[in-house]
Amino acid sequence: MIDHHGAKLYRIHLSSDQRADVVVPYDPHHFLHHLHHRDETREHGQRAPEDFTFYDKIAEALRGVDRIVLLSHGTGQSNASDVLTERLEKHDPDIYSRIIRQVDVNTSAMTEAEILAYGRQVLATDAPGPL
Repeated sequence: MIDHHGAKLYRIHLSSDQRADVVVPYDPHHFLHHLHHRDETREHGQRAPEDFTFYDKIAEALRGVDRIVLLSHGTGQSNASDVLTERLEKHDPDIYSRIIRQVDVNTSAMTEAEILAYGRQVLATDAPGPL
């Protein structure tokens, strides 16, 4: 699950319990704790530029993962999932190739149990078959 404030990475094993790793963007001035960010000297009232080190940390955490399901809450330029997939496609095509589903959902309305159940369902449905 990803948005511009952070990412929760769930390692789902279909036959065991899950745990979550949390990756947060670098935010030394705590701008992300506020709904509005205005830095007149740099962005002139525009949205702050993406911190690509945040997405690179996520990519590093995803190395060695066989199949990836991305859930995000957002549309258009505010969709952190889209930013991540574009970055992976360009800079980490091996990780990008392991994304089996990318879904925009209302993550703020989902409990952790619902998120895990959704991920488990996708992984079970898209399970690789015998060669």
